[in-house]
Amino acid sequence: MTRSHSPSNRIVTLAVHPEGQTSLHREGRISVHATPEQAWLRLYADAVGLEGPVDVAVAGPDGRVVSWRLGPEGNQTMVNGFFPAPALSTDPAWSGGLPDRYNGLIAKIRAADRSNLWVAAQVTAGKLAAQVAADAGEKHPHTLLALALHATFTLRAGDWPTATRLCMDLAQRCHEHGAPAPRSATALRNAVGAWIRSPAMEETHQDGLELVHTVIRIAPGEARMIAAVLERLGSVAPL
Repeated sequence: MTRSHSPSNRIVTLAVHPEGQTSLHREGRISVHATPEQAWLRLYADAVGLEGPVDVAVAGPDGRVVSWRLGPEGNQTMVNGFFPAPALSTDPAWSGGLPDRYNGLIAKIRAADRSNLWVAAQVTAGKLAAQVAADAGEKHPHTLLALALHATFTLRAGDWPTATRLCMDLAQRCHEHGAPAPRSATALRNAVGAWIRSPAMEETHQDGLELVHTVIRIAPGEARMIAAVLERLGSVAPL
C-alpha cells in the first residue's frame, strides 16, 4: 500500500492489533507482519542501514502510544512525548471564508442542502473543492475549507467509504498546514465515525489500516479512538 510522502507520512508508526499481528507504517507504506518481533526486525534493519537511530510511535491494542528510539546496535530507548505538531498558521484566510467568485457553486450547494438533496450537494461540493484547489493550490487554506465542505456533504449523503478517505485526508492536511486545531480533530473524528459505518469488505480494511496509522501520527493521545479502529479491523477482514 503506497501513500503520499507528506511530512507526517514520513513518521514511523507501529500498531499491535488485538489478534497479535502488527502493522507498520514506514516510508509512505503500510506493511503487515505476523508478530511484533518481525516488525521490530524490519526497523532494526532500517537503523543499521541508516547508521543511526529510528524513532517509532508504537500503539498497543488498548490504543496507548509510546515513542521509542531504536539504535543500530539493537538497543531501544523510550522517548518522552510525541511528535511535535506543526506551528499554527496565522493566515487570515482560515477565518475569512471563500472568495466571492465561488458564490455560484456555493449557492447551488445551499439550495441542495435546503432540499435535503445530500448527494447533489456532495457532487457540487466536490466540483467546488476541485476548482478551488486548481486556483489556489493544494496547501492553501481556501482549498482545505472547500475540502471540508465536500467532506461534510459526503457524510450527509451517507457515502461512508468516500467520507472516510476525504476526512482522513482533510485531517492530515489541516494538521500539516497549521489549520486551527479543532479542524484537524473534527475531521479525524468524522473519519473514524464514517469508517465504523462503512461496510465490511477488503477496501474498508485497507482504509482502516491507513486510518489507525493516521490517528497515531497526528493524534497519538487519542487512545480510545485508536483502540476502536484496531478492534474493528479484526472483524472487517483477515490480516
